[in-house]
Amino acid sequence: MYIVFSLGGFLIHPFLFYFHLSDVIVRVRLLHYVIRSVITNGGQVIGTTLLGIMVVVGFGLVGWFAYGGSYGTAELDALHNDSLYNFILDHIDYGLRSAPVFSNAPGE
Repeated sequence: MYIVFSLGGFLIHPFLFYFHLSDVIVRVRLLHYVIRSVITNGGQVIGTTLLGIMVVVGFGLVGWFAYGGSYGTAELDALHNDSLYNFILDHIDYGLRSAPVFSNAPGE
């Protein structure tokens, strides 16, 4: 089967190499323990993710009320959002790619 999936990944599509990766995850003991610990503590992982989302939304709210929906990044001059929902989505999107640049920050 290894040869079949190797040739399929090489000739047909690279996604067929995933079967090799999944076999590595099953056979390597350290990765097996990592997967088991994530599954066992799934509730804590979900809670930590929700806490992170709440922190991002909190900073988005502060940015929305402090800067009035005008949001700039290093890539774009400014984004003008008309709703808080779009502002938070842009905050998450551009916040993961680059640091925010607020155009009317104090001291400018």
